[in-house]
Amino acid sequence: MVLNDTTEVYYRKRDHVEGLGPMNSEYNQGLLLHPSIAFTPDGIPL
Repeated sequence: MVLNDTTEVYYRKRDHVEGLGPMNSEYNQGLLLHPSIAFTPDGIPL
């Protein structure tokens, strides 16, 4: 089994930061963080 979640990370600066993309408006830039953790059928994390 793999559990995961998506988190939005915003950088609200007026200057463009290379590597970040547009978020919910043209003024917000950021990234999506998508951590995951896998478990065996016995519930042991891998």
